[in-house]
Amino acid sequence: MSKSDLYDALFKEGQEIFKDNPCNIHRADDGVIECLHGRGSMNGTWCCEGCEHLTKDGCSVESLGCKLWGCSYANNAQTLERERPDIMQKLYLLRNAARGLNIPMDFRASKEQNFRWMKEPPKCTP
Repeated sequence: MSKSDLYDALFKEGQEIFKDNPCNIHRADDGVIECLHGRGSMNGTWCCEGCEHLTKDGCSVESLGCKLWGCSYANNAQTLERERPDIMQKLYLLRNAARGLNIPMDFRASKEQNFRWMKEPPKCTP
C-alpha cells in the first residue's frame, strides 16, 4: 500500500470517528455555529477560521492533520476524554499510526500540500 493510499485510509477512519458529531457542532437558533466549547475558540473564532481551504460549505480538502486533531478545549478541558473516551483513544491510535508510518499530517494542509512539503518543506519567513 502506498503512502498516499495509507493517508486516504487514515482520513476515512477519521471521518468514521466524527460521523456521529461527538463535538456537537451545530447552528444555533440565531444562526451562529457552536460546538462543545460554545461559540468558537477562546478568542471567539473557529479553529479553522482563516484557513485557505475553508469554504462556505466547510473544508474543501482532506487534511489528515485537521481530521485527527482534537481542539484545545476538547483536549485540555478533557471534555471528550471524560464524555467520549472512545473518541480520544481512536484519534490517539490513528495519529500514532500515521506518525509510525511517516504519513504527513500538517494542520490546515491538503493531502497534496502534505506530500509536497514532505519533499520540500515550506520556507518560513522570520
